[in-house]
Amino acid sequence: MTLCTKRSISKYLSPFRVLSESSKEKKNMITPGFEKHIRNIYGETGDTWLRKLPSLIKSIAQKWNLDNISPLTNVSYSFIAKARQTKTNRIAFLKISFDFQEAFREATMLFHYSGNGCAQLIDYDQNLGAILREYCDPGESLEVFYPNHDETAVNIAISVINNLH
Repeated sequence: MTLCTKRSISKYLSPFRVLSESSKEKKNMITPGFEKHIRNIYGETGDTWLRKLPSLIKSIAQKWNLDNISPLTNVSYSFIAKARQTKTNRIAFLKISFDFQEAFREATMLFHYSGNGCAQLIDYDQNLGAILREYCDPGESLEVFYPNHDETAVNIAISVINNLH
């Protein structure tokens, strides 16, 4: 869709832990905590979705030319993984949502903002509830860059938020 570039908003993202390459969970792609959470919220329907998720990940990876898919461990409602686009060698986030409406709203928002103050939408599949978006490496908070200058840090955050509206 469009090229992905680093944005200053990465400083506002929460850090995520990525599964190690040798992790047993990496092979399954689904962490036990995520699996438990989906089953608790969505019951049998969630269980059915979880059983289909590995083949869904594989299908999306082929469609969008993704490899090195590394699931994030501290997720609750959607499968999220760091991945590499093989054709461009670009790192991105893959998100597959159980809730297709949530995925549609997020993709619409990312498309509308077009990378201005947030991650850039790379691709979206409405039928699969899948989003591929710019990877933003969680960085330091504004507090680190502006210690003892709360007003400056707040003004920068307000500027980013205002750009979104």
